[in-house]
Amino acid sequence: MCKYSIILLILLLSCTPVKRTIIYEPVDINDGWEISSLENEGLNPAVINELLHKIQTGQFKNLHSLLIAKNGKLVSESYFNGYSREKKHLLKSLGKSITSALIGIAIDQGIIADVNERVLDFFPELSKRISDTRKQNITIKNLLTMASGLDCGVSDKENKCIKDVLIPPGIVEKYFNLTASFEPGTYWMYNDANVVVSEKIIEAASGLSIDEFEYHYLDSLLQIESGGNSTEWKPRDMLKLGQLYLNEGKWKDKQIISSEWIRKSVRTQIHAQNSKWGTYYGYFWWNRIFQTEERKIKSFYAFGNGGQFIFVCPDLNLTVVFTGGNFDDNILMTQPIRIMERYILEAVISSEKVQLPN
Repeated sequence: MCKYSIILLILLLSCTPVKRTIIYEPVDINDGWEISSLENEGLNPAVINELLHKIQTGQFKNLHSLLIAKNGKLVSESYFNGYSREKKHLLKSLGKSITSALIGIAIDQGIIADVNERVLDFFPELSKRISDTRKQNITIKNLLTMASGLDCGVSDKENKCIKDVLIPPGIVEKYFNLTASFEPGTYWMYNDANVVVSEKIIEAASGLSIDEFEYHYLDSLLQIESGGNSTEWKPRDMLKLGQLYLNEGKWKDKQIISSEWIRKSVRTQIHAQNSKWGTYYGYFWWNRIFQTEERKIKSFYAFGNGGQFIFVCPDLNLTVVFTGGNFDDNILMTQPIRIMERYILEAVISSEKVQLPN
């Protein structure tokens, strides 16, 4: 007997075999989420049921979870391909958005002055050995916007960032040994080392390890069971981060991150002109305007390899999480973008149309 509350929805009644979609009904597990239903919060259940049926029958490939929060309430929670609500999931580069939150908290706490501080000011001994003015002028903002100008690229088994930079010790020093290909702040260039150096700044400024800092200032306040480790989170906890940002830094009655930081970090700061995954980039967050049949809908989102997404649509009071296993497949890992446009946003809009007065 499955421990989740299960609703079996018969989608087709005819002489052909019955097709079923299984929805795992959200339940209160005392993790901070208030529970409601699709219909009560203004989503068309028929549209979501159609989507879940397509996922179950393999029309969307290798998705691991889909969670929806509307009006601050968890309204839909589904897991696929052997995953469950208790199982943590790899975040991959979605963790960069967590690091962005931690930088904001460090600034709120007065541990870091602002994003215009020079990176090398946190590493004075190293600074004495760096003569290149481009490297001397790299700021925290340049790290957050992938515009440090240092050439490293996306991390993979063959990439020099993995081989030469991201393996300790001496990560920061190896980072500054990279070639300065552009002036800081002038050119977007994805560089996994930027997030690691950002975390080293937090450690240098706070005197805490990055795991300790994250647990104390973020995870414990959101009731996230991570031990401060931002490499794996449960999908319900991922959804909390989205809701925190939707609420401009507030979770329940506590302001965890300043609203000023939230607004700055999700606003477009630079055009990601050579990106495979989007065009508009903030502080380790992406921006996107969805185009439905009815209208354009603004959103911001966190994204990680394999299909890990946290979508936030402020105008709809909507937060959505996907996890998946389509690693290094640029087509399949972006399925959630198409699903958002075709199904989830449509579920909100079609429900709004039904509720309009005659």
